[in-house]
Amino acid sequence: MIILSNNQWKCDYNHPAWKSRGMDCSAEARVHGLIKAYLSVSPDIMCLQEVSDRMSRLMMESLNIQQTGIYTLLYGKDTPIIYRSDKFDLIESGFYLFPETIPGLDGSFNNDNTKSYAYAVLKSKENQKMIGVMSVHLWWMSSNHSCSYYQQYSDEARVWQLNKAMDEMEKLELKYDCPCFISGDLNASISEPCCIRAAERGWQDIYYLAEKRDETSGYHTCGPNGFAHDESQRFADAIDHILVHHNEKIIIKHLSRINPVYVDSLSDHYPVYGNIILQ
Repeated sequence: MIILSNNQWKCDYNHPAWKSRGMDCSAEARVHGLIKAYLSVSPDIMCLQEVSDRMSRLMMESLNIQQTGIYTLLYGKDTPIIYRSDKFDLIESGFYLFPETIPGLDGSFNNDNTKSYAYAVLKSKENQKMIGVMSVHLWWMSSNHSCSYYQQYSDEARVWQLNKAMDEMEKLELKYDCPCFISGDLNASISEPCCIRAAERGWQDIYYLAEKRDETSGYHTCGPNGFAHDESQRFADAIDHILVHHNEKIIIKHLSRINPVYVDSLSDHYPVYGNIILQ
């Protein structure tokens, strides 16, 4: 089973810097490349972030042309889940928009209501085994005073948000006795407070469990001013993660990223995916 996670870069329209170079970063221009990248690994479940309404519609139109009736979109605002309905039955799903303000923390921690999570419990039609999955996007600014996008309490906000997400998934784990995964853009490396808190609660990045794994960060330049290819950073710098709680019921064959050159102009995040066996 393949679980894929990707932040798509929420950009519906072309930017002047791209247009001046004869390029196009609109949703219509990027959707076909994103779908090509996703289908290159035939994912069973896709946990996506920074997905606009426009991109959701274009994605499903493209998927239905290439894979008629196979994929189903679960609403999650900017954090939807897409799953193979020919392989899974949906048992339960939900969505939560993180509040803009957090008790005890001064400031706003949800820009344009883009930070949220969606979850689903799916049952395999083949063997009746169940799995819980979540697509999540956490607050993006930095607690580092020297950073150009510094905002006080950003680390604390991410810890609060991820705790909320983990609470939800741990309830589902108990309810259905199934392995649960949290996938998404945590805007934090594995050594930062929210990921440390996740580890304290028994959530592991599948990077550490995989028999084979990609060592890059999966992040590169792609934004209003253009894009560049970059595979030089280390996993220690990765901000996109697939976390699992209690791994006794799974085997991770590999953790990989989709990073051929054509993906550079699609998003600043290379899609990450894990090949997972449910025991």
